[in-house]
Amino acid sequence: MTTQTRQDRSHESVVNDVLARILRERSGLDAVAETLHGGRRPDILVRLQTRRIILETEFAPARTVEADALSRLGMEIDGRRVENVFAVTIPKSLRSVNQHRMYERLATTTLQWREWRIDGTASLMLEGTALELAVAVRNSTPPRSDLDEAVDILDKGVRMAGSKLYSSPGTLGRVANIFNTEPGDEAAHMAALVIINAMIFQERLASGGVAFQPVSAAKIGDRFSKARLLQLWEQILGIDYKPVFGMARDLVDALTELEAPSMLEECEKAVSEVLATSAVGRHDLAGRIFNGLIAERKLLAAFYTSIPASTLLAGLALSTDGWKGVDWRDPEKIAKLRVVDPACGTGTLLMAAYRQILQNHQNASPTESDDDLLHKLLMENVIAGANVVQAAIHLTAATLAAMSPSVEFKRMPLHAFKLGTELQEDLHGRESRDVYLGSLDWLLASEIQSTFSAAEEQMGATSNEGGLVERPQADLVISNPPFTRRGGAPGKGKAIARVFSIPEGDEKSTKEIAKRTSALLKWTPANQIAGHASSFTVLADRMVKSGGRIALVLPATALFGVAWRQVREMLASRYEIEFVITSHDPDLLSMSFDTGIAETLLVARRLRDGVESQEVV
Repeated sequence: MTTQTRQDRSHESVVNDVLARILRERSGLDAVAETLHGGRRPDILVRLQTRRIILETEFAPARTVEADALSRLGMEIDGRRVENVFAVTIPKSLRSVNQHRMYERLATTTLQWREWRIDGTASLMLEGTALELAVAVRNSTPPRSDLDEAVDILDKGVRMAGSKLYSSPGTLGRVANIFNTEPGDEAAHMAALVIINAMIFQERLASGGVAFQPVSAAKIGDRFSKARLLQLWEQILGIDYKPVFGMARDLVDALTELEAPSMLEECEKAVSEVLATSAVGRHDLAGRIFNGLIAERKLLAAFYTSIPASTLLAGLALSTDGWKGVDWRDPEKIAKLRVVDPACGTGTLLMAAYRQILQNHQNASPTESDDDLLHKLLMENVIAGANVVQAAIHLTAATLAAMSPSVEFKRMPLHAFKLGTELQEDLHGRESRDVYLGSLDWLLASEIQSTFSAAEEQMGATSNEGGLVERPQADLVISNPPFTRRGGAPGKGKAIARVFSIPEGDEKSTKEIAKRTSALLKWTPANQIAGHASSFTVLADRMVKSGGRIALVLPATALFGVAWRQVREMLASRYEIEFVITSHDPDLLSMSFDTGIAETLLVARRLRDGVESQEVV
């Protein structure tokens, strides 16, 4: 007579309950299992700040799990539409695990999942532990269609609001003076973008439990009051957030009582429509529009780095495997890091670095992470950037601050530097032009003059004047540097004239620019023919600490071009090349929007003294 051993089998609902507990207790996600919503019962619901995400689970072979997940798209939960779902496959072996041991086994077993979005796009099939699944959920991306919609809304709003200034030459002049540019449509659109960006931040502050009033409080009846809006912003500035609201306040103050109500009304309309897309806070929407508005961006070769490329570059450069000496559990120890972008644009790469550091912290201490303290420390100490356009620094500050808008901070190491020429006259009446090349002036000088600073000691409530800024010593230099040449190349006269604010055909000034550029690059591996991407690579080398990393978006010619050979020799002798990434898609060779050229991502670790170098590439 044989004895048959009884084997209990767990239902999927048991696994769902345990998985939700793991997501709560080990990753800090607000996850609940098997709750009713409108007569439907998702397996697991995750509530993020602005989104609701559903996970559908099934034991392998999980033939219907993707269909179940797709059926949840579009559900309304807490008044929010579900736009992301995960189809999760549970190993069949877990069905027979004793329920008392299910938590331990499920926490360490390998799961498979695929993310689906409401626009029909999906991720690859991925696998990992429950903690890695939590990371994927937290970093889930909105549908591309939603992002495009938000960008289109913002672009339309900027142009409609800016158009209210077209017939006001006096106002355009004052606005252009704030941006140090010429009066015209571009200045009007930039003003609208900065004001809208500040309004979006104000709405997030007002809805986040902070004691600030929403944009609508600036209305008297149905009409916007310029004075009332400025009063609201002065209240905010009296506490904090100067990097976000300082320039916006100056721009609103520049408006007359005639055009202010109609322009601000258009701005508020755009704000309302953009916030309805739920894309704010996860993407640098303003940066996308900014790059489209600045006419000289192609002359400066300043382009918006794509979000996937930014995320990949920051993820590789800040992988915890490469930073063994950093205690990612402790915000105070993380605060000792320095991450710098000397050509930060609107902050896309800095935001990607911020997200990766935050993710490292959450992974290391999922149930005890102090995200608010880390945000303050990242803003004040860790994340630093520089650019040659003040409006870009405003957008960078707003983008980074919006990651946690309710957290106050006192300073941000963000600076705008001079790019252009200034006429000087000596005691004998002889004229000359001083030439400034933005962050590249750090190649010769240990400190350079800032024209705008988001640091507390250099930025009061009534002043945006800067001071001397020392060349940073960074643990990570991450950047998508300008690719253009700023010497005296044939056919570039008009470009040089505009970029450097000199009359076209001014050969004397053009020679001064070329002379200044040569002085900066003398005795360095950089080559003017290679463009200033090579110059910024050398600058990154000057800034990075021993044992630190550089992470750059470069033209693909950096890998094989003759003009880049000395830079490659520098990298080969001083660095361990960790990652070189290029695209093999013939229709998508760039890592940035609108470049039209092949680009590469480079991550390299600076060797310590005495470490053997590599062969020359």
